[in-house]
Amino acid sequence: MPATSTRSQRIRTISGQAFIAMGSALMLGYLGVLAWRVQGTLGSSLGDCTAVGLASLHAFQALAFDHSLFLSIALRMLVLFSALIVTLTGIALLPKRRTGAVAPRNRVVSAQPKGDQ
Repeated sequence: MPATSTRSQRIRTISGQAFIAMGSALMLGYLGVLAWRVQGTLGSSLGDCTAVGLASLHAFQALAFDHSLFLSIALRMLVLFSALIVTLTGIALLPKRRTGAVAPRNRVVSAQPKGDQ
């Protein structure tokens, strides 16, 4: 019975680490694409503040008048949410760590010397 418990614990640990890696990779990928797009917007010839203002105005107008755009944004949010769920599931699958010092079992302790010996 202990062999199956150790094996199932090892499988849970490996799958937890794999879930954390997949979720983190997906979130970091989306963060990299977002940073690349922001860098492209800020690097335009209009200047930093003007470029950000025009980009936010354009995004607001697109969201207000094009309802299919909202669905594409909702799909991206769903993908990011699923990456977060996969990462949290991986964390939940990892073994729990014990806090504090664990006393060793079957340890023979000799008596402490008394006085100057």
